[in-house]
Amino acid sequence: MKVLFSVPIRSEQVECFRKEFPQIEFLVERNQLKSREELLEEIDIWVDYGLELTQEELQRAKNLKWLMVYSAGVDKLPKEEILKRNIFVTNVRGIHKHAIAEQVFGYMLYYVRKFDVTFQQQKNKEWNRNFKPQSLYGKTIGILGVGAIGQEIARKAKAFDMKVLGVRKTAKPTPYVDEIYSIEKMDRVLTSSDFIVTVFPNTPETKHIINKEAFSKMQEHVYFINIARGEIVDTQALLWALKKKKIAGAAIDVFEEEPLPKDHPLRSLENIFITPHSAGLFPDYISRANEIFKKNLWIFLTKMGEMTNIVDLKKGY
Repeated sequence: MKVLFSVPIRSEQVECFRKEFPQIEFLVERNQLKSREELLEEIDIWVDYGLELTQEELQRAKNLKWLMVYSAGVDKLPKEEILKRNIFVTNVRGIHKHAIAEQVFGYMLYYVRKFDVTFQQQKNKEWNRNFKPQSLYGKTIGILGVGAIGQEIARKAKAFDMKVLGVRKTAKPTPYVDEIYSIEKMDRVLTSSDFIVTVFPNTPETKHIINKEAFSKMQEHVYFINIARGEIVDTQALLWALKKKKIAGAAIDVFEEEPLPKDHPLRSLENIFITPHSAGLFPDYISRANEIFKKNLWIFLTKMGEMTNIVDLKKGY
């Protein structure tokens, strides 16, 4: 059995795999003399980020049984080919939750504590207390998609004494969430929140779920945050909401078009905080992902237990 790593795994990490699983041949794509096309014809398991895989590549990997995706989103995968071949897919859902939650609170604190104002003062060598910082205390955060990341955001929100509203496919009780609603009742969250954070997976049901109508239902003082997928938000509707001051501001880490073009009109607005799809990055990302893969690989080989982070491509997550 052969495993191909197309992720930037270090040599010492590969050696750990080889010691634990001597019956498997582990190949690191960047270290091979063979082309990717040649390697794909030999492998049984492929470890990749899953962001740029093509249908043609999967068709070439005729023996592929399992695709291990070192990211949470699977919306970029060639879904039809995977389902037709019944290729098993797992991801690393959950490992980003601490970093992404921290980024969300970084955005919110930036806005409410007026760090943009004070940083500009610092650059201008000014000292002016004539501005009005706000507080997260007592504010309401609406989390659209209360999975692993959403629950971590909710947990941290409680440390700031915030009220937490949540939306998930089925409105079942969720830790740290004061009120939970189904997607059909999402309007209750849109109209009641001071901060709205989208954590929805990208599925046909959620594509452009945040549109002009959704922005119209938000309060004018709301700050909108997207750290999920760019396709969740209608970009033109976001541009409209910010230009017309239908919302106070936005912090956006993901876009429908990435990289965001240098001349994109969103870049010229003062009430948006743009980051380059970096919310999920943190030190030792590959090491954390490796631990999930190791556990699943042992179960895959021994058939003892149930693998974690199994992806249902029909649902999209």
